[in-house]
Amino acid sequence: MSKQGPGDILVFLTGRDEIERCLEELSEMLPTLPRNAPRLVPLALHAGLTTEEQLHVFEPAERGSRKLIVSTNIAESEQASVTIEGIKYVVDSGFVKIRVYNPTTALASLVTVPTSVASAIQRAGRAGRTSPGICYRLYAESALEMMPLSTPPEITRTDMTTPILQLKSLGIDDLMKFEWVSSPPAETVLRALEGLHAAGMIDDDGRLTLMGEQVAECPVEVGIAGMDAFVIPDGAPGALAELERRKFTAEEGDHLTLLNAYNGFAKYGRSSSWCKSHALSFRAMSRAISIRAQLKKYMQRFNLPLESCQGDAGRLRRCLVSGYWRNGARWTADGTYRSVRGNKVLHVHPTSVLFTRKPRSGWVLFHEMEETKKTQIRILTEIEPDCYVCIGKIKVCFRGSVRTLSTCPLVVMGAGQSRAETDEKVFQSETPISFSPDVVDQLSNRLESPDTSPERQTFIDAHIRARIQDELEHLRREEEHVQQEIERALEKENLDKERAMAGEASEGDGSGAGEVKSSTTLQGDLGEIREKISKYQSRKELAEYPEVKSHGDAVVECYRQNAARPLDCWKEVDQFKNSVAKLEQEYFKTLQ
Repeated sequence: MSKQGPGDILVFLTGRDEIERCLEELSEMLPTLPRNAPRLVPLALHAGLTTEEQLHVFEPAERGSRKLIVSTNIAESEQASVTIEGIKYVVDSGFVKIRVYNPTTALASLVTVPTSVASAIQRAGRAGRTSPGICYRLYAESALEMMPLSTPPEITRTDMTTPILQLKSLGIDDLMKFEWVSSPPAETVLRALEGLHAAGMIDDDGRLTLMGEQVAECPVEVGIAGMDAFVIPDGAPGALAELERRKFTAEEGDHLTLLNAYNGFAKYGRSSSWCKSHALSFRAMSRAISIRAQLKKYMQRFNLPLESCQGDAGRLRRCLVSGYWRNGARWTADGTYRSVRGNKVLHVHPTSVLFTRKPRSGWVLFHEMEETKKTQIRILTEIEPDCYVCIGKIKVCFRGSVRTLSTCPLVVMGAGQSRAETDEKVFQSETPISFSPDVVDQLSNRLESPDTSPERQTFIDAHIRARIQDELEHLRREEEHVQQEIERALEKENLDKERAMAGEASEGDGSGAGEVKSSTTLQGDLGEIREKISKYQSRKELAEYPEVKSHGDAVVECYRQNAARPLDCWKEVDQFKNSVAKLEQEYFKTLQ
């Protein structure tokens, strides 16, 4: 490169670990460079760096030196607003790390795969933005010809649980009629529906339950929102004190270690200097504070109790199991773990608190999985076997016959008997959950060729529908009551006429005057009630209002473009829900 002239170097690797190893080896090699060679300034670029650290790559190199930037594919695309001036040389490793979801095991993992032709072209394009550049590809031309033309869309390799829950919260119950830009695999959709049903978020008909509606409102993944979560009230006695007596590292595992760091940040002024001195990201910690405040508001909105665990690590671990019950693993004598779904061999990532020791209970729950030369699990915490029970009903195939299990354990952990009371056969983790091939093929075909009938999906706010239904039932009860009063009034009026003709005094004369309405007055009351009923029954669907329709269309379009990342559409969803709430208030005012 020294013969090619000055210019900075950009190297594409797959992830943070590879980048750090590369920089370590470069540091060892730098003293061996010729004295007349330009001085190299090694820099890293990946999503795990702070903003301040990332900005170093944009600073021009000093005279007589050149930057050597080792990056993930964050520097690959112009769309990411990452264009580094001065890059003349690009070194392309030919690999990329992507997240892949396995519907059979219901686990997502980071997998290193060959890059695509489109990505290879993008990487080469980073060289020579201001002058001619050179791209060194560390693979043969024949390998380039065998690469896929483009990276598979994220929706085809991601867990569809959160996207499907979000779509259902918008009234889109028939997923076959939703026009995906790229259709998700049929089995992934089925597994997502199964998981939502098992968690009690949809009913047997596939419609949202109350819990499903509440979880859909929370701007977090379903696994996190589905936890039986508590919120530690500010200043709760004992809660922070108990955790603060420890170091950040908690013997129970990584989740509690992160919680210790969060509590320390909250207690010591939420300052950037405190984060820097403790090797924490101020941006990440501040975001955690913001998310906690938002989730607390949701709990108050849903009238959920705000309880403190008072430093009880057991409650925290049970909370984790309730949300991430699929991500369990058991320790084996060879020092590895086996996943409870699929019996996959797992290794603890070196950054984990539990890397050097066996969990006392023999079981852990992990947050994510990464596949390199071996499958590694990150962010794990040891759990007790008796915490691991299934949530809700699931359908399991036993020798060709489908049986519904209402209270059985999803996975039998340990040798002890389960405390679940059921006459059904216990569901072991080795027993596959299967679907008819015909069902899978039919669903796959319908997803690839969606129904194009003119019947459109409407956005129906369940809360409004429920309020109107309650009001209609109340009005109908009033209608029935007034009709009965009219019958009694007519009977009394006829009896009074007969007595008047016979010269007898009417009942009630001289006492209680005005307490009983006449049939004519009651007929007027009945007319008003029926007019209100007519208004409720003839109400315009919310989806027909232009404002709601435009915001609803914006949500649908956002989901089509970002179906694998539904939380990216939070602004569109908020606008849609705000327009619905506004119309709801205006609508009920007109009915008063």
